[in-house]
Amino acid sequence: MTGRERTAILLRDVEGLAAEDVAAHLNCSKATVRSHIRQCSSEIKTVFGKKEVMSRHIAETELALYASGDLALWRRASVRMHIGRCDRCREVAAQYQARRTQLHELANEVPEGLDWDRLAVEMTANIHVGLAAGECVAHRTRKRTVVTGWRSMALVSGVAAGMVLLIAGGFWLNSSGRYNEIDAYRASSGGARDGA
Repeated sequence: MTGRERTAILLRDVEGLAAEDVAAHLNCSKATVRSHIRQCSSEIKTVFGKKEVMSRHIAETELALYASGDLALWRRASVRMHIGRCDRCREVAAQYQARRTQLHELANEVPEGLDWDRLAVEMTANIHVGLAAGECVAHRTRKRTVVTGWRSMALVSGVAAGMVLLIAGGFWLNSSGRYNEIDAYRASSGGARDGA
């Protein structure tokens, strides 16, 4: 097993990176990453037998939610099945459950006479100060969106064509009235054209 193969399988199966990310890390193509992982997996199977040695681990956030009982029901079942097979994930979940128990014990040791309303007001004020500080540091910039595509071009073309027709119609109506007036003037002058 080469170092690149070992790195590829560790990044994908242990760290949980996608094949694209592993390819970027190793500076190679996605197909090469799949080849490295396939080669490494076959070597692991030949050394340790057909038993599944490497498996994708559950994210720690999901393990923490599982330990606290806050994970969605459909996801809780799959995490429970994975924990039954994976020693590492079982150990991490047990650590989270132990920490949760410690926190409950510490919460029971809260001093008597603690003013929870005052504490809530202070925490709310701290949150507001933090949000205001964040707004000062990071300016929000709005991205200008340029409407492109055939629909916007059709709309612009339609509006432009309508304006052209409106202006041309105005000129035509205005000029046809003048020609009628000119013809009426010529007719009333009794052939002034011939005398000139």
